[in-house]
Amino acid sequence: MKFSTVFIVLTAVATVSAARVDTNAYRMARGLPPKAPTQRSTPALAAAKRGTPSGVPPPQCKPALESCSGPTECCSEICLLGLCI
Repeated sequence: MKFSTVFIVLTAVATVSAARVDTNAYRMARGLPPKAPTQRSTPALAAAKRGTPSGVPPPQCKPALESCSGPTECCSEICLLGLCI
């Protein structure tokens, strides 16, 4: 029983320590060139249509003392008695 537990623990430690990731830092330290970049997108994502602006300009805000119908029209976001303040 004791031998099998020790054997399992040592096997697990050896397996974990053997699975070292070969990063570019390790490769350069050994004098090797860096690995090529990996492609992380699929061809379907690369061919997907990209979004474009709608062509409608964003609403312009009105300066102080111009007539307004609501606070969203004023640059200062304060509409009092029909005037931007």
